[in-house]
Amino acid sequence: MFADDRARNYNDKYPTVHQVKYTSPIGTKMVFDVTYSRFRADDAFGSRPEVKPGDIATNDTTTSTTEVALPTYSANDMHRDQVRSSISWFRGQHDVKLGYEYVNAARISRVWSTSGLRAQFANGVPTSVNTYLVQVTNSATTFGEDIDELYRFRADEHGFFIQDRFTPFRKLVLNLGARYETSASFQPATCRPQTQFFAGACFDKVTAPSFKGLSPRFNLVYDLMGDGRTALKFAANRYNQPVNISLIERLNPVAIVSDQRNWTDSNNDRIPQLSELGAAPGYVFAGVNSRYDDDLKRPISNEYTVEIQRQLPQNMVLSTGYTHKQTRRNIGQRNTAADIASWGAPISVRDVTSGETVNVWRRGTAASANLFYNSSASDTDYHGADITVNKRMSNRWSMMGGASWGHVKAKTRGGNRNDPHVLSYFDSDVQASINDRPWSYRMSGIYELPYAVSMSGTWQFQAGAPEETTVVVTNQTITLPQGNQTLRVRELGDSVFPNVAGLDLSFRKTFRAGSRTISPRIDIFNATNESTVTARITQLGSTYGRVSGIQRARLIKVGLNVEF
Repeated sequence: MFADDRARNYNDKYPTVHQVKYTSPIGTKMVFDVTYSRFRADDAFGSRPEVKPGDIATNDTTTSTTEVALPTYSANDMHRDQVRSSISWFRGQHDVKLGYEYVNAARISRVWSTSGLRAQFANGVPTSVNTYLVQVTNSATTFGEDIDELYRFRADEHGFFIQDRFTPFRKLVLNLGARYETSASFQPATCRPQTQFFAGACFDKVTAPSFKGLSPRFNLVYDLMGDGRTALKFAANRYNQPVNISLIERLNPVAIVSDQRNWTDSNNDRIPQLSELGAAPGYVFAGVNSRYDDDLKRPISNEYTVEIQRQLPQNMVLSTGYTHKQTRRNIGQRNTAADIASWGAPISVRDVTSGETVNVWRRGTAASANLFYNSSASDTDYHGADITVNKRMSNRWSMMGGASWGHVKAKTRGGNRNDPHVLSYFDSDVQASINDRPWSYRMSGIYELPYAVSMSGTWQFQAGAPEETTVVVTNQTITLPQGNQTLRVRELGDSVFPNVAGLDLSFRKTFRAGSRTISPRIDIFNATNESTVTARITQLGSTYGRVSGIQRARLIKVGLNVEF
């Protein structure tokens, strides 16, 4: 996607973090530790200064270009307060640690537009207009000073854990543990504002499902030869996937909503007037009637690893391992108000932009009643192997290098399981994941130069990400009630981005002046100034394959650290 200067966000974000920590021994065998941290940030995505009230955003689906403005802007006031406490107890063969954690998070959001409209073009030809049900600002300020709060989310999480590093005999160390967590979130009562397209509506407090669950941890290290040079490691752990405010977001009744109307540019001025727009196909208020399954369980991740580590001469350590990761109980979605039958029969069309022949379906109803549930069709599995060589610090240098090979596989594409556009295009039982990286190589090291200058570097080389190839069917081809329809028309991974390499370097020297230390530092990111393509247009058409993103250019950062 390409944008002119005006059709970009002006991001204003000044986070503040405060933290205090207290640690104290209790006798000779116990230690108490407590930490409190406070995070605040108003993450505002406002308009560029040259954008004024009344400006109408534009988008060209053929050239993937946006101009004039963005259709909506937002400001998100984010809060997080966190308390962590623990007691460690050391006795004989046991090192026991008990702890408690509490997190309170909130996000307060404002959303606005400069016009409530976005004009759609196809290679410069007016085609349709999106209308947005958000407040329209009359202020020329970047961050919509006349816009009120639209909604807020709140989440509370508690965690209790116990772990024991147990040495039953000299050759074996066991790490045993368990973590009990609770999570709850809600959205206070709120109202969707009145606009020129909608009369407004108010909604009561919304509460997401709460979770309580126990996650076990197990890890062992066994000295195979009894000489401390060869270790067998095994781990089997379960983790609760983070949810925080993501659960309540799906139930938000005042999330951004838009429709797509036909546009006949009668006066050929390329600026939409209300009299030029066709009838609304119906707004889809996804969050209003959304709900979670009654027996919803928290998504989890299971991780199993086996590793052999061997001490080699010259302070070197060789490690080889295998890892299997699973995600389970992932949350799937289907619209119970619009099943497969409601979409009717497939319609074969030849897309005018790409020339591709595809099947599309007409949305039979604008009704939305999304059900979110634990879907086995969303399971993912990772199998991978890893080799690492670590040369510990001696003779002025240390180094670590390694290689990883693996695959992430997903059972299906996910998405709305009642939408034929998802189910009919490359939705198989086992397929590649967008996160799949089949191999990567890495190396890092530190070298002590003369005059006590420390040089460190990190080099990485990894396979490019898999790409998807799409077609966007607009009303130039066929008018659909749901508006433009995007379809994946190739298997994910049929094409991939180029392999990515990067080298980062750092130089540091420390000077001492009494009790003070002064450390000037120079960091060089992407030292070789690689410019590998990381994003390009994947939509078939005249701009297919056009580069839209490359590696960030070489960056040199100079810093100074003073300790006293």
